[in-house]
Amino acid sequence: MIEFYYTIMMLGFFTGMLLYSGSIPVSLFSVYTATWFFPEGIPLFLIPIGLRSILAYIIALYLLLNIRKLDEHRKKLFKDILIFILLIIFLFLLIVFFSTQVPISNQLTTIKYTFYYSLTFFLVLFFRKESDYSKYMDFVLFLIIISGIYGVYTYIVGVNPFGDYIIIYLKTLGEQGLGGDFIESERGFLTSRIYGFTVHPLMFGGILVLCTYLMIFRFFHTTSSLKKLVLIIALLFCFILIILTGSRSILIGFLGGILFYTYKHYPFKTIVFLFMILLFYMGGALVIKDEFVRSVLFFWEDNAEFGGSSSSMRFIQLESCLEAVSNDAAWLFGLGHNWSGIYLDKYGNVPPFQGFESILFTKIVNYGIIGSLLYFCFVFYSVKNLVKKYITKKKERNYIYAFILSGLTIALFTGEYYGYKLYLVFIILFINYYLIGLSSNKSDVVIFNKSTILHDKVAKD
Repeated sequence: MIEFYYTIMMLGFFTGMLLYSGSIPVSLFSVYTATWFFPEGIPLFLIPIGLRSILAYIIALYLLLNIRKLDEHRKKLFKDILIFILLIIFLFLLIVFFSTQVPISNQLTTIKYTFYYSLTFFLVLFFRKESDYSKYMDFVLFLIIISGIYGVYTYIVGVNPFGDYIIIYLKTLGEQGLGGDFIESERGFLTSRIYGFTVHPLMFGGILVLCTYLMIFRFFHTTSSLKKLVLIIALLFCFILIILTGSRSILIGFLGGILFYTYKHYPFKTIVFLFMILLFYMGGALVIKDEFVRSVLFFWEDNAEFGGSSSSMRFIQLESCLEAVSNDAAWLFGLGHNWSGIYLDKYGNVPPFQGFESILFTKIVNYGIIGSLLYFCFVFYSVKNLVKKYITKKKERNYIYAFILSGLTIALFTGEYYGYKLYLVFIILFINYYLIGLSSNKSDVVIFNKSTILHDKVAKD
């Protein structure tokens, strides 16, 4: 009966957000975001296609009916996003032509789903006013609270009933190393690892990091003291949850991005802070005994007493991926789209690839060396240029760069399964936020910073 409850829940999310926000785009994107807080692959009740495919069809229809309503700034961004997506699709078609092992029909199906997902990039352009963002973020905070409270509950009682049921219901997840005994896994001072309603601590941790950046973003653009207090409490809760996932990669990725942002704006204080960390490292090497803390501080070292992937294991994975594309044709453009996924479905999470625990590993086997270089160039060079083009304020631009750095670090450490697609859409969501201030003066437009408010007032006077 999980299909029935899942379908009712998602319909409830859409209906509730539609009534709360009064915006179809906000409601659709809220449901899409909610899917990342639950295991992928839960079927809908009496409906033969997946929820994300249904969302794609609805979003496509909405875009066709409303694209002309975009203002000039968003139309410009729409064109830039379209060029970005076409570049990626061109690369993917090139890989189909040159790849060696995956049937063309299978690869075209993968490209189709990539196109479906890319529609969410355009959907967030229809967030047109501040209230769209605040109500969407209220929903995200609701998801964090519900899944976080459940995660803390599982940590206290030492069992995850929902996770256990999902693994029984969707057996392929267990075969891929998801769910299972994570709740019983001890890491240093942690007596368990939480994963909310997902099937892996990395999945839950990855989504938490994305949403934590979203909450910080909202904190920066909130003037209400009460809301700031609520957000501070929410941020502390998020940080506690991230720690309780017991995921070093997630924590390192998150802190790395935050450190980058603080260095860009407080270089002297950051240098002093880094010096203190260095002293802590030197002392920690001698006195810190907790294995989890040591594994975060000295993440490059192998730790026989600590579970999870070691540096030597990742080196073996990289070596195996390079060997898999060692012949001339595969070296250029890989074995084909989703070869890594097909391998996991067939053999499970086993050596030597051990789940392809980095986006770099999956891209190498799927796209080859040249294809991987082109992919990272097309994606990350393009989004960096979009941020630089549309965000003029240095502080705000650097915050998005910090977000990009965190997401990329997590993907390089863990793979693209843990919120990667939502992460890319969030970049466009951040950019679109600043376009509101460039829109023509209308009653529903909100300007977000004091200098712009003053300029707008003087212009009207």
